[in-house]
Amino acid sequence: MDKKAKYYNGICIFDYHKTLAFSQKAHNLAYQNTVNEVYGVKGSLNEVNSVASTIQTVTKDIARLRGVSEKELALKESQILSVYEKNLMISLEKYLPRINSQVENFLDILLKNKFALSLYSGESLISLKYILKKINLDKYFPDYAITPASRITNSIINRKVLLKEAVTNAKKQFKYNSQRAIFVFDDSKEGIIAANELGLISIGITKDKKVISESNPQLIYPDFTSFEKIIGDMYKRLDKLKSN
Repeated sequence: MDKKAKYYNGICIFDYHKTLAFSQKAHNLAYQNTVNEVYGVKGSLNEVNSVASTIQTVTKDIARLRGVSEKELALKESQILSVYEKNLMISLEKYLPRINSQVENFLDILLKNKFALSLYSGESLISLKYILKKINLDKYFPDYAITPASRITNSIINRKVLLKEAVTNAKKQFKYNSQRAIFVFDDSKEGIIAANELGLISIGITKDKKVISESNPQLIYPDFTSFEKIIGDMYKRLDKLKSN
């Protein structure tokens, strides 16, 4: 991606998990092994809310449900990240992520139309880089365009805080001053609501009727199969912004 483009028509910020690709099995296994290795208990990612939480928080939440004391949680917290990253790399060898339909075609057409691409996730930068390389999407999202949860210094991390940081980072990296033509692609209720509350253009990539009804995305698609229609609808949004 050309960071030195003279101008951009807008910024597109993508969530990773269930938006660009699916790797739930690998993440589940990585967390199971990490919780067991660090805290000596068995637990599952499905037991906690992992949206926009850090890897450390998710791991501790799972262990806490298994009766691990707050003292032990804090004492061993520093071990979590490196153990998780190691376990995720092993898990990805067993469960290769599945890319969402027509993602690469859509990313290519966005670049041709001078949209800057950015990525945000509760994953660590090392994990994201490894995953993106594994599924050949690393060429679209260089390090400077990625906002992992580890960038957040605030003790309170939620989807809105993470997305706000992603917007700040993207605007800085691409020297983009407008807040209006920023599109957020997310499958989660929390991500879509955060985009709406921050005054961004929310695009729900989901078939989940409950998520759609509870978050009210401005544009909705089940995946990226109709990528030409999606970018056409994006331009309609831009035209509407210019006329206001």
